Amino acid sequence: MEETPDVRNFEYRTPRHPFSGLLDVEVAQGERSCVIKAQGIDISVDGIAVEATHRFGPGEPVILMVPLWEHSVVRIAGRLLYQSEDQCRFAFEFSSADQCVQIQELITQLSKHR
Repeated sequence: MEETPDVRNFEYRTPRHPFSGLLDVEVAQGERSCVIKAQGIDISVDGIAVEATHRFGPGEPVILMVPLWEHSVVRIAGRLLYQSEDQCRFAFEFSSADQCVQIQELITQLSKHR
């Protein structure tokens, strides 16, 4: 089968878990940055879906500040994959294994509370 550019080949789908937490999305604007408030929809080890009124650029890099537990937040680089109306999906771009472990632990906790 021939590979098609710009089409993601999914050999499996990563399970997504409901995530209703509030989070901040930091967007670079020149030498400054802007923080956008967003409402979580769902999360997986690959990324997060949120509701936000801000229009992001295609593939725009952001910093996602995901709440973990009592006053603890993980800052993860991300990239916009999709936006329709007020719903956005971001892919995580982990800079360390620790960030990935923190998201996996969050998902484990979310799974227990279903």
